[in-house]
Amino acid sequence: MKKIVKALHVDSNENLVTGLLLVYPKFYIHLLEAPEDVIYMHFKDICENKIREEKFGKTIVLPTYHHVYHRFFIDWFHVYTLAPSLLEKIEKQTLEDIKRQISNCCMKLYHLCNYISRVMHDDANDVVEILFNLNEKVPQYLPESTVLEFLLNAKSSVLKTVEDYLRIYRDVPFIEFYDDTIWPPPSDNMPRYASEKCVDEEKDEDLIRKKT
Repeated sequence: MKKIVKALHVDSNENLVTGLLLVYPKFYIHLLEAPEDVIYMHFKDICENKIREEKFGKTIVLPTYHHVYHRFFIDWFHVYTLAPSLLEKIEKQTLEDIKRQISNCCMKLYHLCNYISRVMHDDANDVVEILFNLNEKVPQYLPESTVLEFLLNAKSSVLKTVEDYLRIYRDVPFIEFYDDTIWPPPSDNMPRYASEKCVDEEKDEDLIRKKT
């Protein structure tokens, strides 16, 4: 992941790429602060690495937080730590349950980033010490591994994979405005000149019959 982020810095030297990569033994969460086109490039690099090196498993995209004037970090950081776990397993996969777990995960991550940013502002010289043993310092701000496993396995159209995200932004959808398999078409969809022409032809046929 570090190589991918470094490549983003090279490709987008005008846009500062910042954020936090939170790595658990089985999962990771990556909060990336960058313009949307840079985030698209990042997802594209992840997919290419998945195909080439098979380093990344299933990756989903959580809702984006937009803030023009505020960033949590002034650089990109990564930290390895142990994830807390819920005592109970999450079994329900209703839309409300999925939304609640997404909200819990995002809010904990934002609180964690806010905590790290605030401590770094007070003591920017010892970044390693600040990021060390987060699971002991602020376990309440770490998203639980149980929640991450639930979101990765949840079957819902709300949660998009990285591949889905790229497909949405890359492919132009084909939209069928009118189903031409229905005949005759509804009168509202008939061109006006065609209707007038049909009426005129019927009048001409009536005149021919009268003359004969």
